[in-house]
Amino acid sequence: MEQPLEKINSLIYRVEKAVVVASLLVMSLLVFMDVVHRRYSDPESKLSSMLAGFAGIGAEDAAFASLQSLSPWLNGGCFFLLFWLGISTASTRPMGGAERAEDDARRPSRAKAAGMALGLVLACAFVLRVTFGSGTQDAEMCIERGFSLECGLFPSGLIWSQPVALVLTIWVGFLGASMATRDHRHLKVEAVQQRLPEGLRRKSSLVAGIFTALFCLLVAYLSWNYVLEQRGDYLRSDGLGGVFDGLPVPRWIGFIVLPVAYSLMAARFVVAGLAGFRGEQLGGLGELGDLDLEALAVDVPGDEATEPANGEAVDA
Repeated sequence: MEQPLEKINSLIYRVEKAVVVASLLVMSLLVFMDVVHRRYSDPESKLSSMLAGFAGIGAEDAAFASLQSLSPWLNGGCFFLLFWLGISTASTRPMGGAERAEDDARRPSRAKAAGMALGLVLACAFVLRVTFGSGTQDAEMCIERGFSLECGLFPSGLIWSQPVALVLTIWVGFLGASMATRDHRHLKVEAVQQRLPEGLRRKSSLVAGIFTALFCLLVAYLSWNYVLEQRGDYLRSDGLGGVFDGLPVPRWIGFIVLPVAYSLMAARFVVAGLAGFRGEQLGGLGELGDLDLEALAVDVPGDEATEPANGEAVDA
């Protein structure tokens, strides 16, 4: 029975890991694109305003308006320079290794690097145009007209990015807690348990695992009732209520991870308690379990023994 259970546990762990990684990637992309839209749709370019400040040009001057109209070209030029420098100076040597002669030969020429940089700038501009349009069109009008290169896919921006990020944060946090339980990396107070005789230590491991699992099941039960309440609000309002602000996703879907994660943690605490009772897992080192303490051991100056001329070792 142990091998099939371990396989199921490992499969669930891989699913949790995939969900966590995907959630982190989506969170990072959405928040980044939301920040990009805020700058992209701003009628005043920060770069042009900064250049105007250096040149002593006021906001009421005609030169300031000219700089603002040139801002797309100025921004594109800055990104082209950054891309070109990054590509032309990129190193191909292994991380931590010494510079090799063939590394210079692998670097693209300046002309090739310039072509690659120009392609990246044009690709970024195309993605921004398709995603957000020109950034100057009225959002309500664009919603009525539908997609076009002037309006883009999201003319109003990713106004739902922050609610999605908050929901995904919940999933990452609680699935991560379940994963930590599986790896025995959760917080544990073992000062008393480690000083008990082996027999009592095994029994205490079982009792601790069972009581912790019961607490997790209690929280899972309470969170399940909360999910049912949210689902009831959603159904009673025909989908008009019980949703996240700015996001047409039912709240109960976002919080369904709570009872799932706590139930998984309860099962893993029971397994850990049984393993401790059998003497297989009497307590882990958590994060220190990955460290090779002998390899990290260093000689502290002043503690090593020195050997004098007569051959007798004395402490330094």
